[in-house]
Amino acid sequence: MFDIRDFNNKAIVVFLLLGLVLVEGVGALAQPAHQSTPAVSKAMDSLITDPNMVFYLLPHDVLVNVGDTFVVTVVVVNAENMFGWQVFLRFDPAILQAVGVSLPSNHVFSSRVTVSGALANYDRTQFREGPLQDFNNNTGRLLAGDCLLGANQPTFNGSGVLCQIEFKAISYGSSALVLPHDSASDFQTFNLTPGIEVVTASSDSYMNVYAVWGPH
Repeated sequence: MFDIRDFNNKAIVVFLLLGLVLVEGVGALAQPAHQSTPAVSKAMDSLITDPNMVFYLLPHDVLVNVGDTFVVTVVVVNAENMFGWQVFLRFDPAILQAVGVSLPSNHVFSSRVTVSGALANYDRTQFREGPLQDFNNNTGRLLAGDCLLGANQPTFNGSGVLCQIEFKAISYGSSALVLPHDSASDFQTFNLTPGIEVVTASSDSYMNVYAVWGPH
């Protein structure tokens, strides 16, 4: 039998964000992934660039010792009608390793019921209190996201924190962290509206991490 816990790769984020945006209850989470295809097609057909919306990373530059961990905050500015969000980030896997993605207490959906929150309540041994996430430390790619559970909740408008990402510096050197926006990318950082419109920013967001030799 299909189980939502079988989704342990990047497909889980796209599946839930694009296939379940009108879910009314957790029971609908046990539907096969292929049933989300119409929603995925609709979303991809309605890719919109919003010149007023910006995604960015804080801090802008980080200096750490090799072996240190540090946290990067992903922020959205001027979001409109946000029902869900996805973050796609690239990094240099020779310099950094992704450790995990978490939600700070002041994240944009903190007062609302989300898919990730429902999954955490569904099985706390499998899902932690955090956004849906997948990362590959061999290729330097990270995907995370969340959306509201049910169509009757107020969407988010304005500026706020989406998530926090923890990294570990594993080698000497520098790495850019990049949130790509271009439609040629296989994944996007975006705002998902209740009408399943994918709204992305008009420019990439970058930050730099500098790792120096230090104690492990």
